[in-house]
Amino acid sequence: TEAQPLVVLEAFAHGRPVIASQGRGLDAVVTDTVGWLADPTVDGLASGLTAAATSDPSGRAVRARKAYEDTYSPDVVIRAQLAIYRDVIEARSRSGNGERGPAG
Repeated sequence: TEAQPLVVLEAFAHGRPVIASQGRGLDAVVTDTVGWLADPTVDGLASGLTAAATSDPSGRAVRARKAYEDTYSPDVVIRAQLAIYRDVIEARSRSGNGERGPAG
């Protein structure tokens, strides 16, 4: 299983709250502020669908879009990855292991 399916982030990017199964890793991304969590059973899914169908999704939609912009947008992710690369390069330089290997 994929802990963070792309479809969830795509939904957030479009300001769409989602219904997700609890206990599958998605509960780290999907909370009750940006969607609905359901037990991974028929009754749990029915309950989640009912909750989504009978509530106003507008607040969750706004928060889903904000979560995307603040955490998952390409600019944010790329900046975070570049920071990791810089940290690794700097640590390697400080440790004296900055030499290139046989292939480099």
